[in-house]
Amino acid sequence: SPVDDENPPEVDMVLAPGGADLAPTSYGARPEYRTQKPNPQLEYFDVNILPQYIANKTPIFAICRGMQRIWAMYGGYIEQHNGWHEQSKSQYDQCHELYFPEKFEGYSKHIKKVTSRHHQCADASVNTPDELEVVAYASAPGHNKYYPCIVEALRHKELPIFGVQFHPEDHDSTDQLSKMIINEFLGIS
Repeated sequence: SPVDDENPPEVDMVLAPGGADLAPTSYGARPEYRTQKPNPQLEYFDVNILPQYIANKTPIFAICRGMQRIWAMYGGYIEQHNGWHEQSKSQYDQCHELYFPEKFEGYSKHIKKVTSRHHQCADASVNTPDELEVVAYASAPGHNKYYPCIVEALRHKELPIFGVQFHPEDHDSTDQLSKMIINEFLGIS
């Protein structure tokens, strides 16, 4: 049966996955030359269904594209192509480190490097939405203009929303990443 857009099904949690680029027009921007084709199903969900889950305070965990969507929904700037950002050579290649703001620097003992397979990013050099806080940034070689600016993990200040730019599903359990993410998401210290 078709999903009722006015009353989406009740769920315990929403996983906003990675995937194709966000459609720039969905967050008020003009497509740039390197912007790639968006996924129409994910775009429809983002615009028509996801806001209802947010209003209902349904827990949301967002990965990669999903984290970018949360950032954009709250008015954060999306860089459509970040040319400096180091990318993983394979699915499991942990290619760059994270920088943690003082409030979250304790997490640095749980994780050293992360995978990275994206060219769009949440860019905190332009703005950080009032409702969100940055848990981690991508480290930047030579502390260039993107340091610390590219958001690698965020959380909502009041709602059960947590997002990561990297791919935790590609990490093994030795760096305690999954435990850190679950504890942060559930508010466990």
